[in-house]
Amino acid sequence: MIARVEIRKRISSDHAVLRSLCRALIAVARAAERDEKHRPVIRDVLGQLCTEVERHFQYEEEVIVPLMREVDAWGPVRVERLFQEHAEQRSVLVALVEDAEDGVRNVEDLADEVVWFFQRFEQDMADEEERLLNAEALGAEPRVDQIDG
Repeated sequence: MIARVEIRKRISSDHAVLRSLCRALIAVARAAERDEKHRPVIRDVLGQLCTEVERHFQYEEEVIVPLMREVDAWGPVRVERLFQEHAEQRSVLVALVEDAEDGVRNVEDLADEVVWFFQRFEQDMADEEERLLNAEALGAEPRVDQIDG
């Protein structure tokens, strides 16, 4: 079994790579706003990002999910939430890849979409780090965004 310290290191390392690729994606998207010829570079960086995101998600789903299920009574809820977040993020990345094709979206809108994705993805990673990397967070009650009533 992989030690939790190794898991934390791996997630931190993966997140650093993902943040770096997102920042590079924003930079090339902004450059493409000034010159449409940069659109292929957007696709290249987006392809790298998709590869790294999928690698990271596979790691989480293979290594972290079994641990999350067993942490406490909230484990299955946390696992379900993780899978839902991954599905949503994959869906957005697929849409970005489609929108990056020539003639699908104008480059200004594409750049805005890229920035929106990064802001949301950055927040998701920060939330995940709080839940998974913070030793005190293990076994903590999950946060509830809204309560009906």
